[in-house]
Amino acid sequence: MLTYDEIKRTTNRKSAKIVEIYLDINDPLIDFSSDPKSYGTPKTTDDPNAFTGDDFRVYRYCDQQINNLQCFSTTNLNIGNQTTPKIDPSVSIGDRTTLSLSINDFIDSDAYTLQGGYSVRAFNGSHFAKLISRNEIKGRRAIVIDAYLDEHGNYYDVAAKKSHFIIDSIASPTIKGVVNIQLSDALKLTNVDNKKIPEQNNGVLAFDIFSSDTLISFT
Repeated sequence: MLTYDEIKRTTNRKSAKIVEIYLDINDPLIDFSSDPKSYGTPKTTDDPNAFTGDDFRVYRYCDQQINNLQCFSTTNLNIGNQTTPKIDPSVSIGDRTTLSLSINDFIDSDAYTLQGGYSVRAFNGSHFAKLISRNEIKGRRAIVIDAYLDEHGNYYDVAAKKSHFIIDSIASPTIKGVVNIQLSDALKLTNVDNKKIPEQNNGVLAFDIFSSDTLISFT
């Protein structure tokens, strides 16, 4: 199959926009037995042991139906207003890349979110209202995917370009049912001590480096 860049140069292509949000979930063997009011997330249980840090659920949103990919297909998935990063050498990593998303809310039955023993708590309602009330979302991972589908409407990683972000904020659905999400690139999480970019200098190599050398010291 052709790669993303190869397909991009063709005229007969079908593009797709996909957003993936990775949210924490509890270990169901611990959580469900100890907290009957939990929805399987750290935000909805008082038991700190239920969240092991290893489990997550991927919420995937697509701007169309994709045959071989499980996702929430929405009538509006708008990806725009991306800023470019700026660095400040010797001071900080500067301003990071940001991206704004807007997704139309929809009625969700909880069939994907609440499975197994949790299914008795499912009900029809606003997808994003439930998502926000049940989950810690700020600071979690998000992947924005620009992809090309094959002639049968199938998705393949080789024909996709992925950009990784963290979630800065998510707003409740507007009166028109639109949810706005703000993203930043993952370098925003870098601690203060590691945020400095080295200044360019005019240093020169004072000795030869040979292919047989295995250790080089800088002073």
